[in-house]
Amino acid sequence: MVSDRPEGHVRDSFEQRRRLLVSGGATVIALLAALTPRPASAISWRNKLALFRRAFPVQPDRTEALRMVDYVVDGRAPRADLVTLEIPDLVENGEVVPIKISVDCAMTADDYPQIVHIFALDNPYPEVARYHLFPENGDAEIDMRCRMRKSSEIVAVAEMSDGSVGVAERHVDVTLGACS
Repeated sequence: MVSDRPEGHVRDSFEQRRRLLVSGGATVIALLAALTPRPASAISWRNKLALFRRAFPVQPDRTEALRMVDYVVDGRAPRADLVTLEIPDLVENGEVVPIKISVDCAMTADDYPQIVHIFALDNPYPEVARYHLFPENGDAEIDMRCRMRKSSEIVAVAEMSDGSVGVAERHVDVTLGACS
């Protein structure tokens, strides 16, 4: 039987139907994936914390912040001139407050800061950073930036490997606050 259709017509028609089916199937799978609710464990802890902070805003509590500092110091007498805190006296933007912490130690297995805590006493969440250091770090210096809600004291506490502790405190005036 003679046909008016070209020889590859049946094959092209099959290819077109196959492509349509594959693209349609991929679209259906993408829609199902997008519409399927995620289990609670799939939501990251960071997102949960951000949602919690927006739903239940926390007001700064200076006495609670000082209690946190006292908890870290744990009744130990701070060593003099162990921690140096370099912060500008006046910061225009509380979103970016530059801080440099230096700990005067040898950075050997017997003399290094195990943990350095940084507190902004009038922030809603006072402990703004916690650094774990090792003798392999080489230097006991930390350059960081943090957010501050308003003018307050910054306290750095270094817990040393020998069990001693060093504390440094500086007041920072913030013109435009963050953390609101």
